[in-house]
Amino acid sequence: MPAGRFRAVERGGATADRIERRRGPTLDVELAELAELVVPAAVPAAGTDERDRWIADRTALLAPLSRPAVVSATTIARQAANERTVAVEDSDDDGAEAAEDASPVPRRRGRAGTAIGRAVHAVLQTIEFGADHPPVDALVRHECDVEAIPDHVKVVAAMVRSALASSAVALAAANRHHKELFLAAPVGEHTAIEGYVDLLIDTPEGLVVVDYKTDTVRTEADVDAKLAAYELQGAAYAVALEHVTGRSVVGCRFVFCKPDGPIEREVADLPAVMDRVRRSLADPVASTPAARG
Repeated sequence: MPAGRFRAVERGGATADRIERRRGPTLDVELAELAELVVPAAVPAAGTDERDRWIADRTALLAPLSRPAVVSATTIARQAANERTVAVEDSDDDGAEAAEDASPVPRRRGRAGTAIGRAVHAVLQTIEFGADHPPVDALVRHECDVEAIPDHVKVVAAMVRSALASSAVALAAANRHHKELFLAAPVGEHTAIEGYVDLLIDTPEGLVVVDYKTDTVRTEADVDAKLAAYELQGAAYAVALEHVTGRSVVGCRFVFCKPDGPIEREVADLPAVMDRVRRSLADPVASTPAARG
């Protein structure tokens, strides 16, 4: 062992209650912390109470280390979906809104998940809200060329105009706002939340989170079914925002960009759903990769 290092000395299968220091440079070490060092004893024989206790103690010691250091808001939503048997993907399932004779939508994993979803998000990130004559068609053509989906220009343009017609975007146009805001914040002792907020509105009453959805939704019932999982995604953003800004998040809205007009939903009891997020992150079992599926 190199000079100046400490080691725990094991004797008779148990950790000795002393710490041996070898000669070397002086180190500023808190002996009180070293005295609390726990080295598991030899594994007891199978089928004994002592072994069961050893396994329980080991599991408890390793539980904090089994949590991911960073989780996305989408992961939190997927975890809730697993609990509720509601399907949620990293990407928006937007292909079915295309015309029947249109070519298949290229599906590539990415920021918005699918080519149409990425194109819609990119245009809404670029366009000026509240402008008299926003260049929707030009921006849509450009983004569709980038995504190699020129056959879907009409679909993307309709979905962008749907979002622009929403009350959420009208609220943003009347207030200071931020688009495609990257967010990362530690929540609890071991976990951080990260993700992109599509639209954050700074109102006199507080912050409002807006998330655009390009899912295939044909009825109000379809929207309500997806909202059951999405509300935790929005609440995760809210928890992180309150942590890093010290300000209250007073609303979380989802804008489903249907080509024939937007459908908007707001998380009804945002504080309660935010508490669910905090509890989920505090639970070492629920936060493990195995629990997320």
